[in-house]
Amino acid sequence: MKNLVFLFSFCVVISSCEKDPSTQTTVRGVVKERNGHRILAGAKVYLVKFTYGTFTTRTVKLDSTISNNQGQYNFTFDYGEGDFRVEAEYPRYFKLIIDADNSKRGYLTLGKSQVSNVELWPIAILKVRFIDLDGDNLGVDVNGIFGGGGWQIREADAIILAGVRGNLEEDIYYFPQPEGVPHQKRVYPSGNDTLYVEIEY
Repeated sequence: MKNLVFLFSFCVVISSCEKDPSTQTTVRGVVKERNGHRILAGAKVYLVKFTYGTFTTRTVKLDSTISNNQGQYNFTFDYGEGDFRVEAEYPRYFKLIIDADNSKRGYLTLGKSQVSNVELWPIAILKVRFIDLDGDNLGVDVNGIFGGGGWQIREADAIILAGVRGNLEEDIYYFPQPEGVPHQKRVYPSGNDTLYVEIEY
């Protein structure tokens, strides 16, 4: 009988040791400007989980916080298994999520304490004036900048405004007609500045 009691107690101890490891996770980091030095204090920071459908992937916001005066945030959570990431938004910055360590989509490692800095692109305004030199007013086809729609300009001295990524060199492609030969101009908007560009055709 004593042997049976001992054996039962031993099995209970072994089974308790074989429980699934904890998925409690701690993540901290800084929200900052992509390719810049600005720390984004007061940014809205989200902990999100990916959900997968047959043809879609979407994120569900599980928790949120505000970055402090040093741009720092932290979360401690345990929502079980899954793919989790930290995202952020800030006025006049694109709601793009770019993890500084370039890990797979910025996924967090569950059950660990880790650092995940979030970098956001500043929105710079690009103001472009197209100057028709020969007076034929043939028009210019301008493709979209940073995922935006394109423009087809048919007026002389036309002006367009576009939101582009600051702190990055951008290419402006434009297509004088009827030659159909593409042209390109490179610009570098800084931070949230407005950049004025004139293109002659």
